[in-house]
Amino acid sequence: MKRHTTRQHPRLALQLLLVAALVLGLAATASAQLPGTLFGVIQDENGEPVGGVKIVITDPERADFVQEETSDKRGRYRIFVTNATVPYSFKFSKEGYQQFELNGVKIGARQDTRRNFTIKSLEAAAADAQAAGTADPAETAKGAATEIYNQGVMALNGGDLDTAEAAFLEALDKQADLALAHAALARLYLRQESWAKAAEQAELAVAADVDVDSMQQVLYSSYSALGDSEKADAALKKMQAANPEAASVNLYNEAADAYNNGDMATAKDGLTRVLSVDPDHAKANYMLGLVLIGEGDNAGAKTHLERFLELAPDDPDAATAQEMLQYLDG
Repeated sequence: MKRHTTRQHPRLALQLLLVAALVLGLAATASAQLPGTLFGVIQDENGEPVGGVKIVITDPERADFVQEETSDKRGRYRIFVTNATVPYSFKFSKEGYQQFELNGVKIGARQDTRRNFTIKSLEAAAADAQAAGTADPAETAKGAATEIYNQGVMALNGGDLDTAEAAFLEALDKQADLALAHAALARLYLRQESWAKAAEQAELAVAADVDVDSMQQVLYSSYSALGDSEKADAALKKMQAANPEAASVNLYNEAADAYNNGDMATAKDGLTRVLSVDPDHAKANYMLGLVLIGEGDNAGAKTHLERFLELAPDDPDAATAQEMLQYLDG
């Protein structure tokens, strides 16, 4: 599997297992509830902050749960819930403004999630209602698609992938050229490891020139997982041209996979490519040093291990690298 974060070296595997065991032990005794925070700004139809907006939060599954918050004079609000594992209903109201509600709102567990809201003045709402009879149906559909897309983003941020997928697909049904929804679906399918779907949506986003750099990473990971090396390499080349650092992360992850699977030849080739893109990639220098020791290339190994220590003297593997260098010098 391809990831977007740098792999840990195999020497850390035991430590990671111990940490995982500790986490599982704690989870067994901890409550299933996880806290979360939602914050942002409430503004009017002109983008001006609106203070004094009352926000009532309820849980459809708990009739006795009611939480109230109010935006400050700068329109800012912050909602903290002790249980972010359930969808909430929000009601926004203020005298002189059109009340509105949102249902099924998920708040990201153990994180701060930003979301701005717009509350219309009664005058603006009345004007909209009057103009509705002569409004362009296409523009109306676009507005609805954008709102549904925003709800999908909210669900995605909260980890509710099923709701997010349904929202993005509905938004595209209303506005077929809403390329942002294709990009969002590409990321969602990547998280689900639905490689073919992720690649399809990323290609559509790239064709519309939306978030191209990020989509190239999706394409690289998806096509690599699908075994389509030609398309994966094409995406990687574009990543290298646009964002060498991001490209080096993907190359390093691929090399680390090969190393962990005992494929030293592929690992060496991958690590060499990483350093051609990013010569200061500390872990790539370290792991290439290990590979070269296995090949008997002590001089090459020494060069890379010394470079690793120059770049990351406080790395957890620094002590091991120093011991190896002493061995090589001996």
